[in-house]
Amino acid sequence: MSPFTDMTPQAQFYDEVTWLVENEIATGWLGNDGTAIYRPTAPIARDAMAAFLFRYAGAGFITVP
Repeated sequence: MSPFTDMTPQAQFYDEVTWLVENEIATGWLGNDGTAIYRPTAPIARDAMAAFLFRYAGAGFITVP
């Protein structure tokens, strides 16, 4: 079962996206109906990519003063 309502297991890159979720690298968004969505065709911003890389590196959390 897909973790996101806007992606089916037949979607391109489904396995890669679910790996990101399982490893807490990507989280997706909360849709208007309260379900989890991923927006697989939306462009990614630099800040979101930085968050992905930060989580992938296992850097944990940071405290901003």
